[in-house]
This record gives sequence, C-alpha cells and structure tokens, in this order.
Amino acid sequence: MKTYLSNILSLEKELDLESEYFIHQLFEAQVLKTPAAIAAIVQDQKLTYEELNIKANQVAHYLRALAIGPEILVGVCLERSLEMLIVSLGVLKAGAAYVPLDPTHPQERLALVIMDARMPILLTQTHLINTLPQSRTRLIAVDQAWDVIIRQPLENPINLGIPDDLACVMYTPGSAGEPQGFQIQHRGAVDFLKLMAEQHPGLTATDTLLAAMTITFDISVPKMKVSV
Repeated sequence: MKTYLSNILSLEKELDLESEYFIHQLFEAQVLKTPAAIAAIVQDQKLTYEELNIKANQVAHYLRALAIGPEILVGVCLERSLEMLIVSLGVLKAGAAYVPLDPTHPQERLALVIMDARMPILLTQTHLINTLPQSRTRLIAVDQAWDVIIRQPLENPINLGIPDDLACVMYTPGSAGEPQGFQIQHRGAVDFLKLMAEQHPGLTATDTLLAAMTITFDISVPKMKVSV
C-alpha cells in the first residue's frame, strides 16, 4: 500500500497543531488544498484526496445513522485495501474510535479483542464474515452495505466530541498473555504529527510513504492519517 505524503505534514506550518484539532480535520484541510492530488494507491487502484474524503464522509454519515458517535468503539476488520483507509477515516469522521483487527489473526485472539472492546458493530467484508468468531457484536459487510453508503451525504460531517476523545484502541499482540488494549486520543496523534513535521521538514508533495506494517500496529494510526 503506497500513500502520498503530499503536504499534510506542511500543514504544521499553517495550523497550530497544539490547538484543538482532530486527526481527520488535518486531512480535510489538505483536501481543500489539493483535491485532485493522489492520496493513496493500492496495487492498481488509486484515490485522490477529494475522492477519499467523499467516500469517508459517506461512511461517517452511514455510521451516524446507526447511532455511532464519540467514545463508541467500532471494529474494523478488512484486508489491506483502499476500503480499509476509507472505513477507518469514516469512523473518525463519525466521531467514533476504531479498533483494528487483522483478519489473519487466530479466531481466539479476535474473540478476545471483540469481547474486551465491547464494540456494538464491526465493519468487515463478506468473505471474512464466516472466519470471524461469534459474538453479540453486529457484523456489517461494507461491500454489501455500499449501496446504502453511497446514498449518504457527500459533505464533511459536523465534528462531534473533543480532541481528547478516543481515535483508536490498539491491542498488543498478546504474546505475554491476553491482548491488552491501549488508547490513542486525537490530541496525542496530532502531537505525533507535529513531531514528524519538525523532524522531516524537507518532505514535499512528490514524496510517498510505503505503509508496510499491519493496521493493528500502533504507528499505523498517525502514519495512515499523515500519508493519506
């Protein structure tokens, strides 16, 4: 998965990243600057900033209609794809926090994460549903729901909550026992972006970032949001 760094890091020079910003607001600011620029590439598929933003907005409005909002955890279990980026960004825009699950992990580990996070819904793909453990969590196959999603509004949703709200909950591999979740707030992720901007001042719109880690690795959160 290749994503373009474009100018999101350079926004640090224009926005006070110590102020009240959400992760997705930085992305939305970049959409206004370079809507037609390529935001992400997966194999032979690509999306511009505007295209990615619109699709994520529609996911967010779809989730809001399901009463998903701040401090609600939403499971995301998709194979590495543009849809994975769209869905995770859409969850953030809805005001919720996403819990990434790797579909290649053992069912036992997935079951522990789903149970511990108490997520009301889990967004996945049709071909993965039968591989997921049974639980009270509602499974939604994004590919099946897309006919409904694409009828949602295109505009950015109104921001709900505050930057101290959760953006993501990551679970450790569990090699020393049961998986343990740790929380990432919007404020903390934005602070990390500020640090990246300071440490890499030479990045330009022609630079790209190769995302090689799994979505369940903690650095993937700010990296994905910086690079898209």
